[in-house]
Amino acid sequence: MRDRLTAGIAGLTITYAMQITQSLNWLVRMTSDIETNIVSVERIHEYAKLEPEAPWEIPEKKPPTNWPATGEIQYVFVFFFSDFKLFLFQN
Repeated sequence: MRDRLTAGIAGLTITYAMQITQSLNWLVRMTSDIETNIVSVERIHEYAKLEPEAPWEIPEKKPPTNWPATGEIQYVFVFFFSDFKLFLFQN
């Protein structure tokens, strides 16, 4: 075998091996991209079949037109935790 294997054939073999590896990497990447796109289409299809939870606007729950009038925030009760201790501030 050593007598028939020239440097050119060895180089060509290594080049083909590298091309096959690159081709397989490309194939795996493209397969993954196709699967991702198919899953996206399936999700859109499932979401399109869902019934809406509520209308966009509920006239009975609409805030007044002048709301907010003063632009202030009022805290009545504030809870927060620090080092697993509960603190309560009451206004």
